[in-house]
Amino acid sequence: AIDVWSLACILVEMHTGLPLFDGKSEAEQLLKFHQVLGAPPNAMVESAPKRQKLYQMTANKQWVLLQCKGQPPQQNPNMSLEKILGVHSGGPNGKRQGQPGHTEQDYLYFLDLIKKMLNYNPKH
Repeated sequence: AIDVWSLACILVEMHTGLPLFDGKSEAEQLLKFHQVLGAPPNAMVESAPKRQKLYQMTANKQWVLLQCKGQPPQQNPNMSLEKILGVHSGGPNGKRQGQPGHTEQDYLYFLDLIKKMLNYNPKH
């Protein structure tokens, strides 16, 4: 059996030829999540067994990811799912522009599916 999150990552990798989250350690992996999807909900971080190792609490009671290799733990607009999938450019690096089944609308459907599959809290 495979979980929905893993299936989404496989679908994106099949589409782009590259892993979606290619971190080499737990901290790098979490940084990739933050860059592409934004921060997970505080409740999820609070229940994580390794939160003290990977996160710190700010003065305003928000959990923030500890920096990894000097990179700020914030969402990276160049790593948005739209850009990774090539929604507006005809696929990754425009490789499939003009091909049947690769319209912008097709990519918007694919983006919607992947976003739903990569939901931090799918019950909500």
